[in-house]
Amino acid sequence: MRILLNTFIIFFFSCSSPKKEKIIVPKLQTSFYATTMEQINNQLKAEPNNAKLVDKKLFYCDKLNWPRTCIKALDSYKKSNGMTNQLAKKYILFYENNQQNEPLFHFIEKWNNELNLKKTHIKTYIDCLIQLNKNEVAKKALENFIQLNQSIKNIYYVSSQHLRMNDTTMAVQYLDKLYELDPKNDLMWEYGNILFKLGYHKRGNEVLSNHIKEHRDDLDIQLRYAQLLRNTGLFNQAREILSPYSSIDSIAYLLVDWYKKDLMWDSSVFILKNRIVHDPTNKKPIRMLATLYEEHYWRASALKYYKKLKKIDPSDLLVQQKIAYLQRLIFERNKIPTIELKSIKIKNINE
Repeated sequence: MRILLNTFIIFFFSCSSPKKEKIIVPKLQTSFYATTMEQINNQLKAEPNNAKLVDKKLFYCDKLNWPRTCIKALDSYKKSNGMTNQLAKKYILFYENNQQNEPLFHFIEKWNNELNLKKTHIKTYIDCLIQLNKNEVAKKALENFIQLNQSIKNIYYVSSQHLRMNDTTMAVQYLDKLYELDPKNDLMWEYGNILFKLGYHKRGNEVLSNHIKEHRDDLDIQLRYAQLLRNTGLFNQAREILSPYSSIDSIAYLLVDWYKKDLMWDSSVFILKNRIVHDPTNKKPIRMLATLYEEHYWRASALKYYKKLKKIDPSDLLVQQKIAYLQRLIFERNKIPTIELKSIKIKNINE
């Protein structure tokens, strides 16, 4: 019974559908492709109208990086069978894969009336136009394209193509529609930035505020948004965006710098002290806090934190000089005598 069961298992797995298995194509030498190509050419002499053989020839031409041979094969087949939609696809695919935009443009223009290629291959045509800097023609093609179907997907596509051409006027027009239909899509970051650049800060802030809510875990987006707000004078909102991330050293130090520029010294001190508590051996926040105190003539506090630095690294000569300098200043200040003022009784001159 066990033998029969094992036999069934082996038979079952050996007969499983090959579609479920990953086919690994071995890397073959150029000589293999060249030999195969010769065999295909001999077959084509006997069957010049065989489309499958032409497909094989195109495949091996691509492997051998023989673009001229590819186009000759297509031309030869076209000469025998005429141009068809199926053959046009092969031409277009060849031009796309080889990044031959100029021949692709002329091919579509030539056969469009007969095969309606500008409709069936509209995105390929538009991409080709943009690659060739034929932006005005591309804009017209995009206009025709969106009139057929104003779906979210198509509005997204048209918006992205106008962005590629740096056409902010038309991009904003379609991005505005896209925002109303799908405010969470990834183009909203571009849209918000454009609005800020055009001076529409309120609308731009609305768009980007919604966008960053969907990307709370993306620190780069949060940072770029905060910087954008700060550059437009929205200092408080910029700091509020980054405050939840102040436990990250790089963000903490940036906030310290912003608070200093905004003359909010206590907030700078608060953040630096938190970083020191988090890691008492990290010299950077200690040095920043000591420098901050020194710059504002809080010498006793500055001396306290320079001494902390000395404990961490006794060989730091600069810290030793700072300690000596501050101690001397404090000593000199304490040494200055104070004048005791006494009240003097003024006699009445009439007495």
